[in-house]
Amino acid sequence: HPPVWIPFTGSKETIECAAAGNFGAAIHHPHRGVVLDMIAHFAQRLAHHGHRIRPDQICIMTEAWVAESGAQGPRRNERWFALGAASGAPTA
Repeated sequence: HPPVWIPFTGSKETIECAAAGNFGAAIHHPHRGVVLDMIAHFAQRLAHHGHRIRPDQICIMTEAWVAESGAQGPRRNERWFALGAASGAPTA
């Protein structure tokens, strides 16, 4: 079958489902530590099901900001993380 990607939001049940099926993980989270924890848990659950984690199973999604100048880009990014990260939704 073609590759199957399961979006990870942090639910252990979702990670378990992906590991049991040896599927790929699509991860979107603003905090690096949380992402690393999800990948470590995924690797552990894959091993439990007799699989090894592969680089082609991890897709980390991120935002990209386009601005008029180099100075404007970081300001827009800071605003999103300061105001929107708690809710998970952009505020701009």
